[in-house]
Amino acid sequence: MHIDTYTRRLYALVAMKKIKKTKENRLPVSTRALIARINRRLAKRDEKLLTIRGKWRLSEGSYAIINVRFNRHIASHVDLENTGRKEGVLQPYEFLAKD
Repeated sequence: MHIDTYTRRLYALVAMKKIKKTKENRLPVSTRALIARINRRLAKRDEKLLTIRGKWRLSEGSYAIINVRFNRHIASHVDLENTGRKEGVLQPYEFLAKD
């Protein structure tokens, strides 16, 4: 079953309270979806989460946050799951699916 189909069905069951929110019933969120959620939240502060590519990946990590208005580096070595939880876009019953 495709991950999005599974997620939609599980969301529906949780909403109808047919299953309890437990650790085993946590919903997967893809990396792409989490990056989109984080970027929507950061856009309110003129910030953006970027995927680092090339030789800079070793020194800067896989992800970085920049301020798009001033083109200023805010953070490097960003952990997606922790940032998602801190920004409030990743719920306690969700987890980052390993691609």
